[in-house]
Amino acid sequence: MLHNKQILLSAFAFVVLVVYTGCAPRAVVPRHDNPFPITSGEYGRYFESAIGILRNEGFQIDREDYRFGTVTTQPMDSPTMFELGSSLNMTGNQAVESTVNAERRQILVQIDRAAPPDKKPGAGFMALPLSHDYVLHVEVIVERHVKPTAYITGSTFGHRVIGHLSALPTEWKRRGIAADYWRPVKRDVELEQRLLHKIIEQAHNS
Repeated sequence: MLHNKQILLSAFAFVVLVVYTGCAPRAVVPRHDNPFPITSGEYGRYFESAIGILRNEGFQIDREDYRFGTVTTQPMDSPTMFELGSSLNMTGNQAVESTVNAERRQILVQIDRAAPPDKKPGAGFMALPLSHDYVLHVEVIVERHVKPTAYITGSTFGHRVIGHLSALPTEWKRRGIAADYWRPVKRDVELEQRLLHKIIEQAHNS
């Protein structure tokens, strides 16, 4: 009986994934260089555009520093495959990962100076044509919730499958391991491109 239930649950998850990826096709997002070159005269438009786009996407702004060209957001939980109305997951694989794991995304938009003509690229600079003296960089970090005190019990009965230690072992504490934390696991390049394209498009139309 348990084996049959597992098969049914797996089949249901597969059907939902097919619906998610097949019945709701997403528009192809144009690809841009990231960092993207801009001019000093475009600085203000791109900065304001980044803030507006992030807010429109549902992110809460954590920091907006015009002088240093920095915009960051508070973390936003990644939707599961059952949340079909969300556009945060760009691919089916992302939907599966955020369903199996507790994940969230955090955004950094940074406008930096490009490399002066007499300097080589590096140390935060990027070589560009003389007409472009700034670069716009969009970074989306995916973090995963980690609970070292959770473990697989070996049981096959519902909530008993996962067990939890009553306390964090002393040796783990000595090694600096926390009982509950978020760990950066990767960058979401697809979302970076979508946000970058929207920022560019809005800045050009403003």
